[in-house]
Amino acid sequence: MTVAVGEAVSDAVRECDPMPAAENDYGRHIEAGIRNRFAHMGEAPLTILICGRSCYPHNSPDERFLWSAMGVAVQNMLLAARSIGIGMASRVLHLLAESRIREIVGLPDDRVIGYTAVVGLSQRRFRPLNRRPIDEVVHRNGW
Repeated sequence: MTVAVGEAVSDAVRECDPMPAAENDYGRHIEAGIRNRFAHMGEAPLTILICGRSCYPHNSPDERFLWSAMGVAVQNMLLAARSIGIGMASRVLHLLAESRIREIVGLPDDRVIGYTAVVGLSQRRFRPLNRRPIDEVVHRNGW
């Protein structure tokens, strides 16, 4: 099923080519990596569809809670994958082939696909993280 979902997204991306042309060397480097990811999504050993349904609060469901929960889930998955040396990229590329993907996996009508996560061993080594000091990004009792 991972191959079918990855190929459905790759085919849809090739058909509509959503990427604008890069204007500088840095942009071309990023574009090349993204296009490579598009072209090889079907080869990833694991594709995770992060799905949910709007059901909270129970008396008056608010879809913002759904999107918040899915976003946090994806961030936790990204951090966990990186911590053990596994590559993971989360995207919303499923939007380009959502009806086909829903058909492939048999997704119930009351569920939405929030993110597509492609997981596998990274083709490149991870660079060391470059983080700013915490007191530059966290403020207490005011800005």
